[in-house]
Amino acid sequence: MEIEVIEKIQLCKGSLRIKLEHEDGRVERYEGNNIVVAVGSNYMAELMRGIIGDPLRVQVDGLRTLAVGTGGIGWDLQNPPAATVTQTSLENELFRKEFDNVNYIDTLGNVTLTRTNIIDLTTVFNTTQANGALVEMGLFGGANALLTNNGSMLNYYTMPVINKVNAILTIIWRLVF
Repeated sequence: MEIEVIEKIQLCKGSLRIKLEHEDGRVERYEGNNIVVAVGSNYMAELMRGIIGDPLRVQVDGLRTLAVGTGGIGWDLQNPPAATVTQTSLENELFRKEFDNVNYIDTLGNVTLTRTNIIDLTTVFNTTQANGALVEMGLFGGANALLTNNGSMLNYYTMPVINKVNAILTIIWRLVF
């Protein structure tokens, strides 16, 4: 029996809320929508498959880290290239950190202990972490996701430069499945 693929459906979408708190008290806020990259779809399928019926298969780690970067050589920092589904890593990774909080979110946008199809992944970079001209970021999981330039990328996002210098950067990455 032959199966025809009619269309690829986006099973996951995401959005970001970013807050940059400067030492002088100024606060900058940004929002945006990310894309699921092609290898991210494969990673999700691997997570869903699990290890049932395959005793030699190693359990796959879920999402663990958020990485930020300074973009590719020659990028216009005010207008970086749009994120594409072919991306497999950051162009120039600067810093990677495990999530500080992972929460289920209800349909009203509130944190809940009940399992839902919405999660918020919160990462806070302190004043000494990830200082630089940030224009790209991504979510990573799987093997070696804690190591720079490793793991499986699920989501990717590019934005006009956020100049982080000794500031606190909070990123809340919402995923809806």
